[in-house]
Amino acid sequence: MRKQILLFLSIFIIFSSFQLRGQLSGDIVYTYFYDDNPLRSASAEKEFVNSLKSDLNYRLFNRELYLSYSGNYNIFQTTSDRNYQFHSLGMNSSFKVGEVEEENLFTGLSYNLKKGVSDYKTYDFNQFTAFANGRFSVGDAMFIQPGYTISYKKFPSLSDLTHFENLLSSQFSMFFETGTGIFVEGALGNKYYSYTEETTTPLFDNIRHGRDPWNNPPSAFITTKSQKAFNVVQFRAMLKISQSIFENTGVNGYYLSRLLLTSGKNMFQSSEFIYSGDDELWDDPYGFSSNEYGAGLTQKLPFDITLKLNVQYSNRHYTNNISDTLNITQRIDGRFELWGGISKTINELPLFSSMDLTLEYMFINNTSNVKDFGYKNNMAMFGLQFSF
Repeated sequence: MRKQILLFLSIFIIFSSFQLRGQLSGDIVYTYFYDDNPLRSASAEKEFVNSLKSDLNYRLFNRELYLSYSGNYNIFQTTSDRNYQFHSLGMNSSFKVGEVEEENLFTGLSYNLKKGVSDYKTYDFNQFTAFANGRFSVGDAMFIQPGYTISYKKFPSLSDLTHFENLLSSQFSMFFETGTGIFVEGALGNKYYSYTEETTTPLFDNIRHGRDPWNNPPSAFITTKSQKAFNVVQFRAMLKISQSIFENTGVNGYYLSRLLLTSGKNMFQSSEFIYSGDDELWDDPYGFSSNEYGAGLTQKLPFDITLKLNVQYSNRHYTNNISDTLNITQRIDGRFELWGGISKTINELPLFSSMDLTLEYMFINNTSNVKDFGYKNNMAMFGLQFSF
């Protein structure tokens, strides 16, 4: 706790030093989760999680240059050894590059840190990320948004998961007077893993039998090291169409395809028990090819209330996923998701610019040709956000 307090004080001092030349904004968020199957397994167990998050942003030198900090603490009521904290420190900026108001270039750098407790420290990581993306007009109500992101993610206790990731993406969007929006996205990403693997063998002439000529048990071993490297490449393409039906009603539908261009089925370390919110440990998007379909509804209600409903289905063929401890490369899952949320915004509070109340519910039904990976999951969340 002392280290946590010192960290927050340090961040406060850094931001305060810019107070005369910058402008502070941000929010404080409290969330209460209920999850009836946090391990997403056939044998479910319940969990309640309290989450406290703070986001701070400083605008520096009256320019579009921002220094940001985000801190997140998650407290599990049933199994406290899963508690973890997440911190992110970054800087980002935007530049106007064209005559049209929407034409901008965005750049940024960030450092992320996750720290757990007890045995779950195994899943700690630190990450460096840099990005650059833009939005440019290519015609009347038509835009193109190219982008590039590079990151380095290190797992100190899981060295074979440490990797570089490159992501090159682009989105083309068109808007019509009928209230229709068409979005076409493409992305090419790769993860490059490199680590040292150690192998220990008995040090005897008769190694084949693992014993010396006098049948004594091995008393000496030799350790050999070999360098391992894997590169996973995936292409993603999405078509999304949105339509405004009435003044306060909008719908959308999309199709997303993921295609693995390389296969590294032996690249991941197997684990019999994993609980983490990280994709690399839980359900890595680079671990499967898929076809995904989805539809959504957004409805603006009186009193600044917003209702959202989303449904999606994906068919996934896993080849690189860490959760596949049985190394079954022909695992095929069908995943159905239903999500609903309602939020209410209250403006002009005495100490804050606004307050948001949120209720959300999600249901997941995952079927699989491998029995161990079939599960159902219900999650509910209450959130309270204060912005300033």
